[in-house]
Amino acid sequence: MRGDEVESSHRVHGVVVGLEDGEVRCGEPDLLAYWRSSAKPFQALPVVQEGAAERFEMDAADLALCCASHAGTAGHVTRVRDLLERIGLSSSALACGAHRPYDEEAARALERSGEDFAPIHNNCSGKHAGMLARAVHAGEPVEGYLEYDHPVQERFREGLSRWLDVEPDRLGWATDGCGVPTPYLSLRQMARAYGRLVRAAAEGDGAASDVAAAMTRHPELVSGEGRLTTRLLRAGEGELLAKEGAEGVLCLAGVDRGWGMALKVLDGSKRAMGPAAADLLHRLELVSPAALERLEDERTREVRNTRDEAVGRLQAELSVRSGHVAGRV
Repeated sequence: MRGDEVESSHRVHGVVVGLEDGEVRCGEPDLLAYWRSSAKPFQALPVVQEGAAERFEMDAADLALCCASHAGTAGHVTRVRDLLERIGLSSSALACGAHRPYDEEAARALERSGEDFAPIHNNCSGKHAGMLARAVHAGEPVEGYLEYDHPVQERFREGLSRWLDVEPDRLGWATDGCGVPTPYLSLRQMARAYGRLVRAAAEGDGAASDVAAAMTRHPELVSGEGRLTTRLLRAGEGELLAKEGAEGVLCLAGVDRGWGMALKVLDGSKRAMGPAAADLLHRLELVSPAALERLEDERTREVRNTRDEAVGRLQAELSVRSGHVAGRV
């Protein structure tokens, strides 16, 4: 909205599963999308399951970084470098490519220093460090670890059948922004996977518990200050698991209640993700009143001009009909 009129709109599809009274649908729950970075908690599971995390003394903060789309701050980069050293590798082993850090202060500091952006500044460098840890621990070559037929990626695919109820080889696959394979899933499959992950953690699955706990304990490492995933994790204070992906994908789960949610903004706009998720959390009362209050400014976000004046807002518009929710942001 600008003033009292709609200036732009973003259509959002999604689904919430694992509720006592069935699922809630927002648009088409069987819409297919690439999982992108929302897959990272599941890509981190083999690191714990196969003993790499224990061998290389990875604590919860390290594991959170393996699940991260981090902002490239000095703290993020230092922790990735330290993890690589424990594995016995340098940052040259990272095959994720380089990009400008998401954190503007960190990016400007690098530019002032004359240092080039490097793979360790990539938001996925923590995930790649985890994959390298698993490869070294298993005695596998680190070269080509991001290739579809490398054992690191094969192990990830094997593990997916537990969470998705489908043989991974039957899924569509493409290359993610950092070079690793990413699956093409329905939103319902994504939501079920997240719900199953938190339920497995609650039932005592060690790897699932470690991954979920790492993300909820270290929101600032999973993303970064002011960014959506960190805001959601921090607002939940342990009751909400969340991880966004590129092109408008967002997955969430209720740690205590066992529900899972997946959203996809059709035009890939990141600005619609927060209001859509926060509004569904509010309308369906999926988290505590305290968490909802902490997310209220995400649910209705101000649009400000260059004079720092509030000139509009971004908010979700939803209607309930026929037992499901349909709407747009």
